Amino acid sequence: MAHRCIVLAIKTKSVINFEELLALKTVKLLASKEKEFFEFFNLFIKSDARDFKGQLKSFEKILQNEQISMQEAINKKSYLQICTLSTETSNFKYSELSKLLNIDEDGIEEWAIEAI
Repeated sequence: MAHRCIVLAIKTKSVINFEELLALKTVKLLASKEKEFFEFFNLFIKSDARDFKGQLKSFEKILQNEQISMQEAINKKSYLQICTLSTETSNFKYSELSKLLNIDEDGIEEWAIEAI
């Protein structure tokens, strides 16, 4: 059940708080029952966008089994990443967002519109 909940959270754009999922007892149990899948889930929480993209390749079997495309996972990580931006700063340069999200500066505006 926790496994399916995580897959649905990844696939649903409006679910952006993975920390709450991690706090669930059944999700915590995945750490011992489904270690690789738990590591995949934890990747969304613990890594930055650049590291995420590099490490995602090691979870290709999970992506395939759960019918999650690489791009879908990368986009979800970007949404999660932008939601953790400091609220003390309301304006970010395109170059800062490009580096944070690990996407080309030319795509920032389009990505932001899609994320909203």
